[in-house]
Amino acid sequence: MVASVRVGGVRRAGVSKAPYRTLCATGALTATDGLTGETARRQQAAREVGRSSQGITLPYEYFDHTADVGIAASGASLEEAFAAAGEGLATLLCAPGTVREREERELAASAPDLEALLVEWLGEINYRFEVDGFAFRTFRVVEVGETAVRGFGRGESLDLSRHRVGEGVKAVTY
Repeated sequence: MVASVRVGGVRRAGVSKAPYRTLCATGALTATDGLTGETARRQQAAREVGRSSQGITLPYEYFDHTADVGIAASGASLEEAFAAAGEGLATLLCAPGTVREREERELAASAPDLEALLVEWLGEINYRFEVDGFAFRTFRVVEVGETAVRGFGRGESLDLSRHRVGEGVKAVTY
């Protein structure tokens, strides 16, 4: 069984309001053919600084979205797909090649359904980056239920002299 998740909008700071697409918690990984130059650039940058630079295929892809960029992630289980979505967001926030896995932080989110749960999970990661100043590199999700997710993110406190900060994410949406 392959689990796929897709969040339809990661709005960067300064991006105008736009309608949001519905997140698909099941179904195939979204193809990235025909990406705009900006999304294709993000995809290439993720490959250059992410795990694919070590010969490993990334478990997430970026796709064009009216809110700016979307993240499609997959894994052998729903837990792996949520972890991959977290890595996709973390790569937008800060180049993972500059982040060391020094600390582990527990993360949890709840929502009324699976679609909203993914948005809340990614929102929690974004919050920890923006408010706590913690840069994530990897994630391990231990439990995904219909209304709750619990896991851990590894990384370190943000150090602007060493970390390459990427996109400023204003909000995670459907």
